[in-house]
Amino acid sequence: MKRTIEVLYTTYDSKNNPEGFEIACDIRCFADPDAVDAATITSAYEVATVAKIEVDPETQNLREHIYHRMQGGRIDEELSYHGGEMRSMSVGDIVVIDGQAHFAARIGFKELGDFAEILDDDSEEDLRVERRTIRAGEGA
Repeated sequence: MKRTIEVLYTTYDSKNNPEGFEIACDIRCFADPDAVDAATITSAYEVATVAKIEVDPETQNLREHIYHRMQGGRIDEELSYHGGEMRSMSVGDIVVIDGQAHFAARIGFKELGDFAEILDDDSEEDLRVERRTIRAGEGA
């Protein structure tokens, strides 16, 4: 069965996005899913991948499965990484599965809910542009 997957990484870009970097540091440090809102996503997150992947119906925990597939250094044809320097998925990052957002906590994941409902019009448009760039192969 095909599932729609999107992974957003907290930014490590302190040079070009110092404000977003500071917010991202707080998110990673405190691992607070309540801190994630439209403004935070726009300033402190980067889209790492957008994909439709084939998932074995026997897969018990898809979030954990994706987490392991997004670890640095692995080559994954379906979940290819887009962005600057490759890094592993970690605390504070977000995985969106079929529109439902999940926050990578210190242990496991916390539900954020419907990703479209979290975003406002401006942040949705920002992410739409980033997604188009990835799909066009420009972000690789």
